[in-house]
Amino acid sequence: MDNDQQSLFENDDPGLSYAISLTQLSRAVSKHLRQPCQLSKLREGSFHKAYRILRSHGPLTVVRVAHPCMARDKMESEVATMKYLAGHNFPVPKIYAWDSGLNATGAEYMVMEKVPGHSADSLWDNLSLSDKKKIVTQVAQHLLAAFQLQFDQAGSLYLSHATHTSNPYYVGPIVTSTFFQVEDGLPVYSDRHVADGIQKFRGPFSNTADWLSHSLRAEIFALKSTHDHEFDANAALANMNDAVRLCSVYPGDNQVIPLMKSPHMPFSFRFDDISLKNIMIDGTCQITGFIDLECTTIAPLWECATVPIWLLPEDDADGFTDRSFAEKEVLRNIFLSEISHSHDGQEWLDAYEMGRDFRKFVYRLDCSASTWGLKSSALWMQDRFDWARLHPGVRCPNPNEYRFEIIS
Repeated sequence: MDNDQQSLFENDDPGLSYAISLTQLSRAVSKHLRQPCQLSKLREGSFHKAYRILRSHGPLTVVRVAHPCMARDKMESEVATMKYLAGHNFPVPKIYAWDSGLNATGAEYMVMEKVPGHSADSLWDNLSLSDKKKIVTQVAQHLLAAFQLQFDQAGSLYLSHATHTSNPYYVGPIVTSTFFQVEDGLPVYSDRHVADGIQKFRGPFSNTADWLSHSLRAEIFALKSTHDHEFDANAALANMNDAVRLCSVYPGDNQVIPLMKSPHMPFSFRFDDISLKNIMIDGTCQITGFIDLECTTIAPLWECATVPIWLLPEDDADGFTDRSFAEKEVLRNIFLSEISHSHDGQEWLDAYEMGRDFRKFVYRLDCSASTWGLKSSALWMQDRFDWARLHPGVRCPNPNEYRFEIIS
């Protein structure tokens, strides 16, 4: 809810609704831009609101306000990530000012350039296949360029405030939804002891095994700290502890990519949401910028080498094949072809192919505790324990194929 004086971040629990002062935000923006400014609601995301800044002169600008339930370092990491990417010619909005501390507005905010053009999502259905190919080709080029920005630790990126270092950036604690205070309008952890206790699992991480297991270790801590579960918590804990052990061998710290250019720098940018709505294009289908890069993290290369989800086929609610399957297949092939023909594309392709089942493992690690208690979870892990003993660093094929290999 918004009015001239305040904006309300509403949640399903009325006790977890947060108000921010639009009057104070307008004053702060006016001070940063050194001229009187007014605000007009632009859009709203899961964890932020955006307002167009109306002023008499100067480039088009917006101010984005973070949900007050977010950790303070979420915006700090987002600012650092955008500045770092901009410094490497990755098209993102220019940041003019930000405030991640306690302020009169009641929330963290960021004043930045309004990227020209329209979201690709708003135009997609009316674009020709040729125009879509043009956009997909550019997305592949930009994501490959970002993939080549590599680090020796995993976590999230921050600006360094130390004066004795030549590097203005460092990798610090990871910013993911696992550690948010509120998700989908409900408190993730109502117990303050649990919410504070899981922070120690945020890293940064110097190896893949620790990165892989961090959210699971946080979930184990939370499960042990709470009671009155509606499922078999002991079975869930047993399987979750086995999963932590699996993280140390599948793939663990084994080298997944055969010929890494920089084995001592095995991490890169993992974008949380490269969707069409976050890709801005102009009238000639040139990409003018990527927006909403919140929760972009630093992760293993095999986790970063992915095809955008909007290029993947999907089933509708009735189980029928997506009608745009053929077009997506064409565009997906364009995406992969662009990378394969790049001078630096082979490492990405190896990470993409070799990391397939490891990415499925990452997805599975985010399952609820009740799901971990199922027998199927134990069987799934046993397949991979057996495989990892014989094939360290190699993804497991289809389990049925693997069992056939063992029997024969």
